[in-house]
Amino acid sequence: MVAGIRQPLEATARQHAGVRVLADNFTEIQQAICVARADVDRFHAVNDALSEWRADGILQALIAGHLGQAN
Repeated sequence: MVAGIRQPLEATARQHAGVRVLADNFTEIQQAICVARADVDRFHAVNDALSEWRADGILQALIAGHLGQAN
């Protein structure tokens, strides 16, 4: 038994017929980005970029490309 990030585990399970990934999540990891409090311009730039990437699908494509497509 192993626990970890779903996308890499699903990619591994696709390559090994003897293992499978449970359907339910047992926890949720909330990721964050930290910038210096005084760097207001960078704060807004990161927020704007993330909003744009979510809206146009780039963020999901990056996740799929680097972590594998979740099924």
